[in-house]
Amino acid sequence: MLINVLKRQYRKISLLFTKRRNQRLQNNLDYFLAQTLPQSDICFTAKCFDISCSQKISISLAIRKAIANLGDVESRFIRAESSFEELGLLKFWEHCGDAGFDSIEFIEAIEKELDITFTHRQLRSCSVQDPDLNTQLKILDFIREFYEWYAQNILIHRTQGE
Repeated sequence: MLINVLKRQYRKISLLFTKRRNQRLQNNLDYFLAQTLPQSDICFTAKCFDISCSQKISISLAIRKAIANLGDVESRFIRAESSFEELGLLKFWEHCGDAGFDSIEFIEAIEKELDITFTHRQLRSCSVQDPDLNTQLKILDFIREFYEWYAQNILIHRTQGE
């Protein structure tokens, strides 16, 4: 009998915390959207790269979409000149810079958008800064670094037929 009472109390408390967390996430999202001007894809890619080619455009938009999907927000609200710290009001990104951040989930989101799976060898050679370790890193700088690594380690092998 006592165990059943404790189980019911636990469920009620758990439900209350879930409701509060969801409300906090919604409030944070509303605030983020109110403070962030949308940015077109053209403007976003132009800020990322001075000279654009189709590969740079597709990489930058894929990473933008991965960031947006993880944050549960439309891509147009992810601005190139924003830092990862500025995304802290969004779901998933609220943990950037904390012990709870999941860099693997970020990599997997990028892989999904690029329709590729990186090998462990490729990831070990990755020289791109981790936003979790550098929250002041601007999204455009992350995209530039990622593109340089991607072009040297992935695209070159695709064009050589490997």
